[in-house]
Amino acid sequence: MRSVSNARAAFGVAALAALTAALAAGCASKPADSSGAAPVGKGSVSTAGPSPTLQGSAPVPGASPTAPSASGSTWNSGQPPGQNTLDAAIQIVEPTLKQDFASSFAGLELQQPTGPGDKTPYALVIYRIPGSGLDAAVRHALPTTNVVFRDAEYTVVDAQQVCDKISADASYWQSKGLRINEYGPGLDGRVNVGVDDPGKWAATIAARYGADRVIVNKVGPAIAD
Repeated sequence: MRSVSNARAAFGVAALAALTAALAAGCASKPADSSGAAPVGKGSVSTAGPSPTLQGSAPVPGASPTAPSASGSTWNSGQPPGQNTLDAAIQIVEPTLKQDFASSFAGLELQQPTGPGDKTPYALVIYRIPGSGLDAAVRHALPTTNVVFRDAEYTVVDAQQVCDKISADASYWQSKGLRINEYGPGLDGRVNVGVDDPGKWAATIAARYGADRVIVNKVGPAIAD
């Protein structure tokens, strides 16, 4: 099985690849025949690691210090010039988000422009269940970074539990005639499930895992290279 993971959601040019490895310890992207991101904005997602003391900061990156390419649609460097600064901010807070705030943290991504002409402001976007001390801890750790907080219904731990259930249900779904082509945690703690015919299977999948816990999308099977 393949799964869409909570690891660098599909946004921006080279923003995707940079953080994919960070999700190796969660319900990372897995094909549906072995074990299982619906992003909002532009950037990447991640989760996992020991819990450091929150300290230090990463400044808000500038708009476009690198000259655009001939087409004017991307940068010569191949990635937004402020991406490294936001990656540094993630390194500061991500381990603590996943360990000290596991009961509220759902996911994170980078918001950044897609090209020199895009005025989208750089920001670290964090999805969490509101009401914990997470927001204050992040703002204390990153006083000069633009951080946007978005509400989630479930945590990355909750998503992992659903992923584990889907993985354990491989034979069950095969007996029903369903192939789950991919699955994995979204940014808001729900799990994205990809199948050939969501119109036929969405209600059945939702009934097994919870209608508010999964999002069923149309995704075809993986094609071998």
